[in-house]
Amino acid sequence: MSLSTTTSLIPDWVSNPKRPVKSSITRYSLLAGMVVLPWFLGGYYIYIVSLVLVYTLGTLGMNVMIGWTGQIGLAVAGFFGLGAYATSILHERGLPWILAVVGVGLFAAVIGFIDGFPAVRLFGFFLAIASLAFGDLIIRVILEADGITGGGGGYSVQLLDFWGFDREIALYYICLLAIVAFIVLVGRVLEGRLGRTMRAIGSIEIAAPSLGIAPPKYKLIAFMFSGSIAALAGSIFAQLLTYLSPDMFKTGLLITMLVMLIVGGVGSIWGSFAGALFVVFVQEWLQAFAVYQRIVFGVSLMLCIGLLPGGIASIGDKVRAKFGKRQQSVTGAE
Repeated sequence: MSLSTTTSLIPDWVSNPKRPVKSSITRYSLLAGMVVLPWFLGGYYIYIVSLVLVYTLGTLGMNVMIGWTGQIGLAVAGFFGLGAYATSILHERGLPWILAVVGVGLFAAVIGFIDGFPAVRLFGFFLAIASLAFGDLIIRVILEADGITGGGGGYSVQLLDFWGFDREIALYYICLLAIVAFIVLVGRVLEGRLGRTMRAIGSIEIAAPSLGIAPPKYKLIAFMFSGSIAALAGSIFAQLLTYLSPDMFKTGLLITMLVMLIVGGVGSIWGSFAGALFVVFVQEWLQAFAVYQRIVFGVSLMLCIGLLPGGIASIGDKVRAKFGKRQQSVTGAE
């Protein structure tokens, strides 16, 4: 993926705050729609949308590694589990939940450093295997620490007290606040010097040293940033599910999030949301197919990837390109 292509997939309202009034109205209308959405949905569908937002956050962390830095880091499921378990345990031991979330996010950055330090000089398949093994190691530690985590028997999450406010709606707004904050944060980082350097490494790593860029340093930062975002997503995920088991955070979760990333659009912030929305809701709707659910879902994925190899997020670029060509042809005819 070229640097210019990746830059174009960053939401305009993040990369360019001085925008036309029409675009500002669109973005605020979308945000207002998300804010009032719980008023029109039942409790179960509020939970489903919250799940979409949590997966979006986790996929965003994966996008930092794969989409922008160009590194096939596959430890995201392990960090997801780390965030879910660590936050829940700290909260049960008496630490306020928000402080537990912040602490676990910082701790996950340290673990990301440990993961990335030996892996930053690896490439391609070797990096994928090394990071996948590290993610599995995290889940193995959780499984073996049964005195704290409950091991294979699972762990019941202590629920947050919302002082009588509807739990599903409160968690939805926590998810919405988290995703808006991180879309803005990641977008600003990508538009800054750090983000441009990371995208340069992802595009032309072999030439980076000649430009005065040290790829290992920035890949290490990507490992830390990605791990921290995934752990924060896991913290909210635990409150949504209320019960945790190590099996939830194994290869199945990793594959699900990879599908979300590819279907939504690698390197696109909006693609993380689009992919999560597609996968969660299509799986939900396909439950009516019973035993044929996986077959129909697989066919749906193949059609989506075949028709949109750049992901769902590329639809806007295609429409703009087609409209631009038509406009040019009309102008030329005049």
